[in-house]
Amino acid sequence: SGIADDMNGSGIIVGYSSKGKSGTATVMRAFSYTLPSGPIKDLGSFGGNSRAESINDAGMIVGWSTPKSSNVSKPFFYTTATGIVDLKTAIINFPAGASLVGGAEINELNQIAVTVTLSDGRRRPALLRPWLP
Repeated sequence: SGIADDMNGSGIIVGYSSKGKSGTATVMRAFSYTLPSGPIKDLGSFGGNSRAESINDAGMIVGWSTPKSSNVSKPFFYTTATGIVDLKTAIINFPAGASLVGGAEINELNQIAVTVTLSDGRRRPALLRPWLP
């Protein structure tokens, strides 16, 4: 079973689906699906669960994933050229001392809206731009 989170103008849907169990926990994986007949593509993860949250018309996808050894989610950036990469490494001018928290959305200008925690502990929205193609 799966959940759709977003769809772009080309009819590509992104979200997450159940990929079975690991022990007693259900494994969730980010996917993309091209209408009308697929296929469903597993976008991968950082070793744990993943969820695709947003896609733009260029096919750039953002979402989150957990490393296998942690339950702390990390935002990701995905294209067919790059595969899944840590969002923090895929953007221009990431705020010094900040950390990514919260969801991400990508628009048609390839701008990514996120929530960051600054080095002093304050949280604020940030607008990021990927350097990756």
